[in-house]
Amino acid sequence: MVHDTDEINAVEEKNRLLVDSGCATTVFERSHFHVPVQQRKTHFKLTNISGGSIQQFGHQEPQVVLPSGTYAKIPGTNVDAKRSALAVSESVDAGNTVVFSPQGSYLTRASVPIPFDAEMFQRDGKLWFLPLQEVSP
Repeated sequence: MVHDTDEINAVEEKNRLLVDSGCATTVFERSHFHVPVQQRKTHFKLTNISGGSIQQFGHQEPQVVLPSGTYAKIPGTNVDAKRSALAVSESVDAGNTVVFSPQGSYLTRASVPIPFDAEMFQRDGKLWFLPLQEVSP
């Protein structure tokens, strides 16, 4: 388990993106990528989990190579944050499937069949929610 006070090796953070289903848009920590930052009008008011504002510096679209050897361009917003994060909603909108499971968690362009016992998430804008109702014990 990683706690807020734990330090992550900085070199390791440069070679990966946090995959976040609660992230409204893909964000890049200010010095993560070397590709130039393009000044653009911001699309979102970004806030951290505590409600504080996140400063935005512009748009970046780094080209990366994934462990499979696949090359990809990942569009995102360059921000003042501790780490970069890939927004699941934007990845899904780009045609990817994102799977988190005990057997492995991965990103794929392939169609993955939905299991018969799947609990479907509800999408609200760029966020995903698990519907539920509390029952009496």
